[in-house]
Amino acid sequence: MVVKLRCGRWDCPYCGPRKARRVFKRAMNGGIAAEAQKDGFRGYNIKLLTLTYGGKGKRATSTPAEAALEMQSGWAKLRKEIRHLFGGFDFLKVFETHEDGWPHLHVVMCGESIASAKVLGEIQRLWRYRYGFGFVKLNWCSDPKRALKYILKYLFKCPGQFKKIRLFSASEGALVGVEKREKKEWEESCLLWRDGKETFRECAGWLDKLKNEEVYIEMEVFPVKDCPF
Repeated sequence: MVVKLRCGRWDCPYCGPRKARRVFKRAMNGGIAAEAQKDGFRGYNIKLLTLTYGGKGKRATSTPAEAALEMQSGWAKLRKEIRHLFGGFDFLKVFETHEDGWPHLHVVMCGESIASAKVLGEIQRLWRYRYGFGFVKLNWCSDPKRALKYILKYLFKCPGQFKKIRLFSASEGALVGVEKREKKEWEESCLLWRDGKETFRECAGWLDKLKNEEVYIEMEVFPVKDCPF
């Protein structure tokens, strides 16, 4: 038996796509995707928002990683302001690594409160002129799932470039919940070792409980950069 410890990192060629597929599945079964099935649904209740960092002048004093952190903070402020002005809404936000290496933000917004034509003007006023970021694009969507698929594809593209940020975030209900299962003792021990909370000797202690005369147990450990699983 070979026991392989998954690193759980977005930039891992195995773990990253698996994590992205799980998020995709949760989004396709979440509250935003189900919105179109409700009575009285209007396409204006679903909007796709694109936010950029800024032009050459702003980029000259920053790096792509720093820009991503700034945009993450800017989105938190923008979301709070829009809710204050128009009311609550659901959202799913995903970072994109543009071909020039700089971050964009894509957000699917859902709710009657953001149906107003005034929303775009307020977002531009806040994002561009108060916070000092780049251009804003806002389109309404007749198909929530199509909008979700569009932004979720970026989870599969260069997901590990921007450190110390969440590649995606969502409001409560936008993603279907994850059913929790009870971890086995050896899984808990492996996770503690991976995170540096247990030594290898402590982590491998559970092997003694599995050994018997008919079973051969082998543990393989891979560096994160070479993680094949």
